[in-house]
Amino acid sequence: MKDFREHVDPNTNLLILGDSQLISGWEDDATNLLIQKSNINPDQEINIKPTRWARPSEQPEGILLNLEEAIQRLPNLKYIVLNISPISISLNSVTKAHQRLYITEDGFNKMTLDPLVSKAYFRSPTDFIYKSLIFVFPLLRLNSQFSSFMNSFLRKVDWDFGQKEKSENMKFLSVPFFERTSWTWRSYEIDRQLTESDLYPVGFGKDFGQERLLSMEIWASVFQRIKSKKLQCYVVDLPFSPDLEREWDELNIRKQFEERVENLLKESNCSRIKVPKERVSNRTYFADWTHLNEKGRKEVTAWLLSKEFTKQ
Repeated sequence: MKDFREHVDPNTNLLILGDSQLISGWEDDATNLLIQKSNINPDQEINIKPTRWARPSEQPEGILLNLEEAIQRLPNLKYIVLNISPISISLNSVTKAHQRLYITEDGFNKMTLDPLVSKAYFRSPTDFIYKSLIFVFPLLRLNSQFSSFMNSFLRKVDWDFGQKEKSENMKFLSVPFFERTSWTWRSYEIDRQLTESDLYPVGFGKDFGQERLLSMEIWASVFQRIKSKKLQCYVVDLPFSPDLEREWDELNIRKQFEERVENLLKESNCSRIKVPKERVSNRTYFADWTHLNEKGRKEVTAWLLSKEFTKQ
């Protein structure tokens, strides 16, 4: 998790934070358009030097950690682009995955002692002890990974297990992650696209309906920090697949999300960039139920170019 932060250009003036939805659904052209169209003097070209610290399974606690590190290391930082969604304000499987990744893969820094960050990552004393042991003895993290591999191998009894995944990973890593302008989630050779024959897993949206009050506190801390440093901030709200959006509407999850985000941004200095779901209203714009594909990304940029686009 921490490797991507080792590559930092001190001249960076724009930081991109967020999760795989932003990685899949937002491209460099969109960032450039957003900053240029927000400029007071539209005839003056702004020189953007971005650093991308968006990563899969990101949560607000991870954004807070990265934001604080960026403030310390990037003296020319002026702009922040990040995304927020029902996934990052609820208690769900992604929240748990992010916590596991932090404990086993990320490092320690002084922000680890922040009460909100500690509460998010160390849900029990054993979490902190385990992370401390891994920090001192890095080889311990291999234990859980080896166990996962053996469990899968014993079920399949296949000596070639993992070869396909390794091949796909090597193709992906042919371009360093931090150098990528965007990437369709889990798409290696051809761009993925949902079809009408794909069966939506009914009930999938319920996983993002359980309120997580701690995430709201952390988001509030993120926006307060951005405001205190007088950074120009843009909060991107990207649509999900029409099937998932439909279920969220039926479960009232989207309405609750709108109310919470409105309250969060009320006291902030952030502009909300809400991409209308009508612009990507069929499955062909999506790689899966949560991620836009290349076609969807291009449509987001086209919307920013259109007269429909207005900051909120």
